Amino acid sequence: MLKPAYFYTNKDELDRLIYDENCYEYITLVNYDDFDQVEISKDDWIKIQRVSISKDGRILGLFNAGWSERNEKVNNLYLIKFKSKFINDEDKETARQDLEDFIEMLINDTKFRYIQFCALEENPANRLYRSWVDKYGGKVYEYEKSVKLKDGKFHNTYDYILYCKRWYE
Repeated sequence: MLKPAYFYTNKDELDRLIYDENCYEYITLVNYDDFDQVEISKDDWIKIQRVSISKDGRILGLFNAGWSERNEKVNNLYLIKFKSKFINDEDKETARQDLEDFIEMLINDTKFRYIQFCALEENPANRLYRSWVDKYGGKVYEYEKSVKLKDGKFHNTYDYILYCKRWYE
């Protein structure tokens, strides 16, 4: 079930889940900065934040979209599935469907012309992101050694642009 993050979790719990999962290295990048912590927003005014919840109330994922009213676009995404919290195939399917529902929600929102976000080349979700470009229309740009992370190494990145429904109107 896709639910507003503010009502179903808190910053401390999400920080713990992210670091327990050891997934912070692959989180979609925002302006090529490091990821250090999550801030929970009380409304959707600047960030749209949802959590994927299992039937028994466990958090399976965090989906966060920052957006700019002035530019009418989503300008970053944090898309995290907490795979260590999956107990069965139903949890995996719930998180997958919730992520798809979250992207569909953004694509169909009339406030946005497009969604732009960046991901590390090593991110295993790049295949999924490319499928979204094929499904919704958009572009992918590759940048070599464009970001230096905490490991001290430079990494390649992909910039993704997904066209929202409003793009075509």
